[in-house]
Amino acid sequence: MVSILTTYEGVPDGYRKVYIRVAQVDRNKLADLQKELQEKATMLYMVDHRENRREIY
Repeated sequence: MVSILTTYEGVPDGYRKVYIRVAQVDRNKLADLQKELQEKATMLYMVDHRENRREIY
């Protein structure tokens, strides 16, 4: 885990936006990590700098 940033700006009361930065994630576990995060929250996007890939949900 590199960092976690949260903000309450521009979201309804009781909610917040959370930006999570991780590094050196095992490629074999990346899909499982994405799935687990999507079960707990609404993912807006993912950026993979190593593969130069961006996914917008």
